[in-house]
Amino acid sequence: MRKHLFSIILIGLSLQGFSQEEAKATKSGQHYTTNKFDCVIFPADFDGTTNDKVFTPSTDQVNIAEKAMETQLKDAPILHPVELKFARKHLTEYKRQYFGYIDHKNHHILYINCFMSDDGDNTDENTTNWLTQEVKTGKTGAYYWQATFDLDEGMFTKVNFAGSGI
Repeated sequence: MRKHLFSIILIGLSLQGFSQEEAKATKSGQHYTTNKFDCVIFPADFDGTTNDKVFTPSTDQVNIAEKAMETQLKDAPILHPVELKFARKHLTEYKRQYFGYIDHKNHHILYINCFMSDDGDNTDENTTNWLTQEVKTGKTGAYYWQATFDLDEGMFTKVNFAGSGI
C-alpha cells in the first residue's frame, strides 16, 4: 500500500512539471502566466471596477479570450493599421489585466487592459504595481490598449489604442 501511494505521488509530481500555466494569488488578484502571456485576474470586489454587476474571471475564461486575441486581432478592422500591426507582432510582450462584468444584455464581458511596462526607451512608473492596481498610463500608440471580449458571443466587441477605438 505504501509503495503504491509513493508511486502515485511521484507520478503526480512529475506531471506537475509539464504544466505551462501558473496561477498565484496576489494581494488584489490572481497572477496567471503561461508561455504566451502574463496577466493578473482581478476579483469581482476589486476597487477599480465601476459596474455593479461584476464577476471574477476564471483562468478558463482568460484562456478563451487569449486564444481569440491570437486569431481575431488578425481579422480586426484596420482603422489603426500601425498600432494593430505592432500589437499583433508583439502580443506576447504585453502584460494584461483582466476584469469581469455583466453588461445590459446579461452577457459576461472581459475588460482587458494591455500594456508594455518597458517600451524600449524607459519603464513606465504607472506599471510597477500592475499586479495590485489598475494600470492607467499616458503612453500613446500601441504600447497601451484595452479590449472588451464578450464571452457569450465569443468575440471582441471593442479594441482601443490610446483612446481611439476600432
